[in-house]
Amino acid sequence: MDHAIQLYQGDLLEGWYQDWCLCERERLQTNYLIMLDKMMSYCEASEKYETGLAYGLRICGTIVRVNQRTGD
Repeated sequence: MDHAIQLYQGDLLEGWYQDWCLCERERLQTNYLIMLDKMMSYCEASEKYETGLAYGLRICGTIVRVNQRTGD
């Protein structure tokens, strides 16, 4: 799962607003956030708190970027 997280490079086709692209962008972003959350929980259970914190910070950064883009 960590490898999949590393592959994510941000929004799919940023600047494109066709319906299919918006749906796929949101799907990929949601999967990315789910994987980060699972890895953060795994790190907590494994007492790898520093690594878990790094995953949590990536979640926060992603949410902030989405909110800035959507105006929320």
